[in-house]
Amino acid sequence: MSQQIPLVTGSLVASGTLLIYDLLCTLDQEVEYVWSRPLAFSSILFFLNRYLPFVDTVLSIQLHLDYFTSEECITRFKALTWFIVVGLLLCEAILMIRTYAIWERRRAVLYGFIALFLVVAIPGIVMTQLELDSLVYGPVSDRGCRLIHASPIIMGSYLLLLLCETIIAVLMCIKAWQHLRQPHSSWVNRLYFQDGLLFFIYTFFISLANVIVPICNPSLANWLATPQRVLHSIFSTRILLLIQSQKVNPPRSPTLFSSIFDSDINDYADTIPSSYQSVGPISPRTAELERVDTFELGARTS
Repeated sequence: MSQQIPLVTGSLVASGTLLIYDLLCTLDQEVEYVWSRPLAFSSILFFLNRYLPFVDTVLSIQLHLDYFTSEECITRFKALTWFIVVGLLLCEAILMIRTYAIWERRRAVLYGFIALFLVVAIPGIVMTQLELDSLVYGPVSDRGCRLIHASPIIMGSYLLLLLCETIIAVLMCIKAWQHLRQPHSSWVNRLYFQDGLLFFIYTFFISLANVIVPICNPSLANWLATPQRVLHSIFSTRILLLIQSQKVNPPRSPTLFSSIFDSDINDYADTIPSSYQSVGPISPRTAELERVDTFELGARTS
C-alpha cells in the first residue's frame, strides 16, 4: 500500500493540473465562443463537460489525502464513480454527435449511434453498480482508503467504452478517406486528424490500460479512472470549442458540423445539394484563386 499511494495520488494531482492548464489555455476561446453567445444546447453540453471533471477530480484527490472510515470510503467512492460514469457517457455522446454531423446527418448513422449508446450505457451502468456493491474497505491508520476487495466486472465497462470509441474512429477514418481528394480547409484537417483520430489514439490507449492494469494488479483496478475521465473531457472540450468557433466565424459555406447545433444554419444547409455539402467549406487556396480571377475579369472589362 505504501508503494501504491504515491503512484495513485501523483496521477490524480497530475490529472488535476492538466485540467487547470487546459482551462487556462482555452479560457479566451471559451469567453469568445461560449460565454458571449446565447445559451443553447451546445453551451449546456460544454459547461457540463468542462466543469464536472473538476468536481470528481477534487473528490478523488480528497479520497486519497484525507482521513476516512471504511464506511465513508465506500460512500465517497460510490459518489465519485457515478460522477465519472456520467462524465464519460457525456463525452461519448459528444463524440457521437460530432461523427453524426460528419456523416451528413444520415439516419442510419443516427439510429446506429442510439443503439450503440444504449448498448454501452445500460450494461456499463449495471456492471458499475455490481462492482460498487462488491467493494470492501478495511480500517486504516493513515491517510486514504484501503481497498480489500472489488469485483473485476468493471473491466466489462472499460471494454464497452473501448468498443464504442473504436467504432467512432472507424467511421471517422472512412469519412476522412472520402475527403482526401476533395478540397478542404484547415478546420476539416483539425476535425479529422487533430481533433479526431489523434484524440482517439490517446483515449484508446488509456481505455486499453484500464483493461490491462486490473489484470496485472487488481489493487489498482480504478487507478486510471480519473485520468481517463480528465482526458476525455479535455478532448471533448476542444471539439466543442471548434463547433462554437464555426458558429461565431462561419466559413463561406455552412458546415454540417456546426449545423447540428444551430437551427438557422441547419435550415440553410438543407437547401444545399448533398454533392456540395459533402465537399465542405472552400479552402483558403481556392478562395485566393477566385479573388485573382475576379480581379483579372474586372481589369479586362475596364
